[in-house]
Amino acid sequence: MKYEDWVQLTDAERASLQKQWNAYGEGYWHELVGEAATRFRAEFGHTPHVVNIHSGVHHGGELIIGVNTNLSYPHKASLPETYAGFRVLQFCAA
Repeated sequence: MKYEDWVQLTDAERASLQKQWNAYGEGYWHELVGEAATRFRAEFGHTPHVVNIHSGVHHGGELIIGVNTNLSYPHKASLPETYAGFRVLQFCAA
């Protein structure tokens, strides 16, 4: 599946497909989350406190867009909680 097709799906359709993925195995989903992270970086990379944006696998095998900030917990940068069907998680870069 191509990114352009992915973003045309409804939230429910994306969630249904994500349940079938093995985030630790090979598959097209790694390209999807990578492309989402690239586009997220282009759109939000200059947001105050953002240090780095990447894609990755979070606990339990969830593909995410990870954002490193220079803020300490519980403070967060002003960013959306999801993007293109992937959860956006913020982490302290220090």
